[in-house]
Amino acid sequence: LEFRRVLFRSEYDSSVQYVFRDWAAHGTLDFNGAIARSSDVYFYELAGGYREFAGLGADRIARYARAFGLGATTGLDLPSEAAGLVPDPAWKRRTIGDAWVLGDTYTFGIGQGYLTATPLQMAVATAAIANGGEVLQPRVVAITRGLDGAHPTARVVRGRVPADPQHLAQVRT
Repeated sequence: LEFRRVLFRSEYDSSVQYVFRDWAAHGTLDFNGAIARSSDVYFYELAGGYREFAGLGADRIARYARAFGLGATTGLDLPSEAAGLVPDPAWKRRTIGDAWVLGDTYTFGIGQGYLTATPLQMAVATAAIANGGEVLQPRVVAITRGLDGAHPTARVVRGRVPADPQHLAQVRT
C-alpha cells in the first residue's frame, strides 16, 4: 500500500483540518516494511483508520497493550516500580474530562500521546513477541546459592498475549 499523510476534519469544528505526517517519505510499504522504517502514517491508519478502512480503534489497542503487560507493574523483584499508563476513551473522559478523538487514536497507535511505559515493560513486551506470546515476570536474580546448592529462580508467566502465533512470527521476521 502507498501511505501518505493522513488528513481528517476536526470532530468539533469541521473547518479545522488536522494533518498527521510521517517523519520521512517511505513510498510503498507492507506491514514488515512499516515496522522496519517506523512509518507513523502506516500505523496511524492501522490504529484509527482512514477513509473506508475503520482501523483497530482505541479500545482494542488498549486491550492488546495491557495483554503485553503495559499499564501494570512487571512484578520485578525490586521496589518502586512504575506501572505506566494505557489510555482509553473511558480513562480520558474520567481523568481529563474530554472526549477521545481520532487524533488520540493515531498517536496511541504509534506509542505516543497519553501512553506511558517503562523501558522494562517494553523489554517484557518485546520478549513476549520473541517467545511466542508469553508475558514473563522479569527477575534481577536468576540463581541463589546456599549451603545446600544452587536454586534457580522460578520462571513466572504472568499472562499470554491473545494473538495468533503466526502473527507474532510475522512481527519477528
